[in-house]
Amino acid sequence: MALTPFELFESAVGQTITVPGAQGPEQWRVDSVNPLKQHALRTDQPFAALLSAPGGTSPQQGMRTAVFPGDVSLDLFAVPLGATADGVSYEVTFN
Repeated sequence: MALTPFELFESAVGQTITVPGAQGPEQWRVDSVNPLKQHALRTDQPFAALLSAPGGTSPQQGMRTAVFPGDVSLDLFAVPLGATADGVSYEVTFN
């Protein structure tokens, strides 16, 4: 049985996912997954996930295809929240 996006992110908290970057594949950590209020327009659980990309990552907003542990791919829209020398924080929302 395939996992929903919420279940996929929730199962990857504390782990890394592979995301394409300008210089090649990057390893982003799934920091947290926060359920959002359920509504009639979605049958699965809406949520927001916070991700950390490594230092040197360009803080670009956009669509990416992430590969999760177990070689499961998922298209997502990543929004940068902030960048430091240590890395970039992103939010991904499924609402």
